[in-house]
Amino acid sequence: REVIRRWLPLLSGCCVLLCGFTGTVKAQTAGELPGMNAVVKLSAAYPDSAYTVLKMIIAKARQDKNSMAEATGLQQMGQVLHHEGNYAAAINNLLEAKKIFQEENQPRCLAQTLNYLGNVYYYNKQPRQAMGQFREALHLFRKLDDNKGIAESYGEIGHLYEKKMVYDSARLYQQLAMNHLVRTGDSASLAKIYENIASILEDQERYDSSLYYYQAALRLNERFRNSIAQIEIVNNLGDIYRKTGRYLTGLQYSKRAMVMSQQLNEQYQLGSACRDIGRSYGLMKQYDSAYYYTELARVLQKKIYETGNTRQIALMQVLFDTDKKNLEIARLNAEKRVNIIIAAASVIILVLLLFVAVLIYLRQKLKIRTEK
Repeated sequence: REVIRRWLPLLSGCCVLLCGFTGTVKAQTAGELPGMNAVVKLSAAYPDSAYTVLKMIIAKARQDKNSMAEATGLQQMGQVLHHEGNYAAAINNLLEAKKIFQEENQPRCLAQTLNYLGNVYYYNKQPRQAMGQFREALHLFRKLDDNKGIAESYGEIGHLYEKKMVYDSARLYQQLAMNHLVRTGDSASLAKIYENIASILEDQERYDSSLYYYQAALRLNERFRNSIAQIEIVNNLGDIYRKTGRYLTGLQYSKRAMVMSQQLNEQYQLGSACRDIGRSYGLMKQYDSAYYYTELARVLQKKIYETGNTRQIALMQVLFDTDKKNLEIARLNAEKRVNIIIAAASVIILVLLLFVAVLIYLRQKLKIRTEK
């Protein structure tokens, strides 16, 4: 409640902005809507509060009959639930958003939603459904001649092939993605594709080529000041050097990743860096240091697990409270309908009784007149 209170002025603005964009929203993708970035930032630290806020936004959009703002809220809700591991609920929200974008004839928003949906299906161990969503998104982006969208879909398909260990197809699709991004000059997105290609080459133990692409990705992320992406790449460079027997160089990169993670408070990357430092010290037979960093990585992993559990419990409590509230509202509405029916029936019965009474009175009066 305290978090929502602090964010309320900004969130109210989000609702106004989102729900007031009936006309201009159709020219934008869901992720570009004003105000939604505030919700994204909130979801990173407080997913339960983000869920509550998005519920408000969706309710306001439905009240205003603004279907595009509603679909945008549902799309963002799907991503919040996905990041917190509630895949079934995430899929339901994204499918609702998908349906609205289809009805509103918004192919770009629809294609973006399909890519989000594909990612959730992948994490939910449904690779076939994931591939279907990615290919459908690719088809739409091609019709729109949207090179950035095409590259994104190619990248997702390539990543899926990589996880299946079909490396030739994985490399082909990442190469296609790279070609489209080079054509558009989108260097910021190109960094991720370089990283994907490097990962494929690392899996194939082609370490020199992998090193080249990781370094290219790092240069682009440094250029665009994408600090979080840099940590992961620096960590991967440390892996490459360690795997090729250059332990000291690998150790330097891993320690650099550790310092960057501490500065940005990236606990997951910090744990990964400490684990890699422990491995490097182990290979160098400096077992005291190896034990220290391995134990530090274990403690960090435990902390991440406990924090994740706390966040998920908080979100599940909000989901439970919301469902309970919805059931209570449905029960009250049902009771209200029953009361209305009873009241209406009572009025009808009273009218009928009155009518019968009048008929009996008139009949009796007629009888008395006849007898006279």
